[in-house]
Order: sequence, then C-alpha cells, then structure tokens
Amino acid sequence: MIADGAADPSLVGDVCHIVARAGGGARADPNFPEEFVNSYDNVVLMCKIHHKFIDDNPSVYTSEKLRNIKRSHETWVDSTLSTAEKEAQNTKEEYAQIVTEWEERADIKNWSAWSSHIVNVYPHILKDRAENFHDLEDWTNSRWWPNKLTVLEAAFVNYAKWIRMLLFVLNRHTKVQGEFYITPKFYQIDEWNEEKYKRIFKVWENHLLLLEDIMIETCKAANLIATLTRQDILPVYRREEGKFMLHETNKRASGHFAGVFEYDAPEVGDGLPYLRNELYEKLSKQEI
Repeated sequence: MIADGAADPSLVGDVCHIVARAGGGARADPNFPEEFVNSYDNVVLMCKIHHKFIDDNPSVYTSEKLRNIKRSHETWVDSTLSTAEKEAQNTKEEYAQIVTEWEERADIKNWSAWSSHIVNVYPHILKDRAENFHDLEDWTNSRWWPNKLTVLEAAFVNYAKWIRMLLFVLNRHTKVQGEFYITPKFYQIDEWNEEKYKRIFKVWENHLLLLEDIMIETCKAANLIATLTRQDILPVYRREEGKFMLHETNKRASGHFAGVFEYDAPEVGDGLPYLRNELYEKLSKQEI
C-alpha cells in the first residue's frame, strides 16, 4: 500500500502473512513449509486496520482470497505505476519483509519483557530465546541483501553484533534453571569470609552493570533500525509501540536511568556504530 506524495510515494502498510507464521495465527497451516513463511509469495501489504480485520475474520479472508487480492494489486501496479515507481515500491516491499523477519528472529514483540529480564538483579533469559538470538548473526551474515538501503542493512548487522556480545557476557555466570539461563547472586557464599565476600560481590555488581551497558547499546541499535525503517520504508512503523526503551536499570548512582536510548546523528555513519564503540572493542579483546 502506498500513500501518494509530491515526489516520493511512501509505503504505509503492514506486512501481512497469508499463511500465519505462528501455529495459532490466522490461516495457520501445519503443513506449510516454515522456510516459505516469510517468502514474497506468502505476504501481502495491508493497512493496520485491514490487517487486523482480515486476521480477525479468517473464514472470510481465506488464504486463497488473500492471494487473489495480492494478484489484483500486482496487476494494478504493473498497469499503473511507472518503471521508477515500480522499482521504488518493490524495494520498499522487499525491505519490509526483511524487517518482519528480523522482528520475529529478534523477538521484538516481547522486547519489554526480555530486556527487563536482562537488566535485573537476577539476569536471565529463556533458553529457547537465547538459541534464537544466537542464530541472529548467522542470519545477517548469510542472507542475500538487496544492496539498495545499505545503511539499514548495516544496522541489522550492528544489532546482531550487540546481541552476540550480550549472550557472550551473560554466559559468564549463568546456570540452567528450568527453562532459563539465570545468573544467581553468586557472591552469596557458604563460608563467612568478609574479604572474599566483598571481592565476589564486586564481581557480581560489575557483571550486572556491564550487562546494562550492553543492553543500552542494544536499545540504541534497535532504535536505529526503527528510525531507518520509518525514514526509508514505513513512515508509520512502530507508531503505536513507540521507540525501544529500557523500563528499568540498575545504574542509578552513575547517571543511567530507564528510558529511550538512541545514537546521536554523528554516531550512525555507515550503520555500524559498534565498530567505533570503545565498550565493544574492550569486550572483543576480553579486556573487561
């Protein structure tokens, strides 16, 4: 769906799956190949209102009916738009699919929940979520990028780098507890040894603060993707959800509070701020 502007039509729709990506979703089909869920043939652009309406009425808006709607739209595009307009729309639709897949792999819909689990006196993460996050960098490294919105493409890589670093640091002190990897208060030792207790407590405290620093950078990386998506693809992207934010932090004394974290404009550059980040460099060299 496009909104006409003076010079540059803007994509303002949601990416709607014809066959649902989740088992309980609208028009879900257990026999539909998982690798095709996010394919071009299985998505159609809808405005937010119609996206919800058709998902709430799957008996009316069947998979076949949505495919017919998609074919009709493609026929309209082919007969109405100029070559340049077609190319621009195809580019935006292609990147809209990438954003949708990133949201799924990065569990963006549960951002508030899992980010608050990391910035916690008991930092923890679901084992399944950790495994999915671990695969995020492979996804960015192995896909065929369109090479048209290169800063946005780099921003996905930047986000994956911080997620990988988050898992690396989290893993230093985690233990398996049920469905979670959890960091216990490992300074709570059986023997009473004040010097040892204080030393281990400092290690634990620094670990929490380091995880918080990494989550702040991850929040910045997510907001960079959202900003570029709104700028180049979907002007209404995350209009209802708003910017990514951390709802709580531990570092009250040193000036970091809950809220929105974003890159300053000069930091964005080529979309890979992690390459110029002192914290990332020290972590890569295992200096901290």
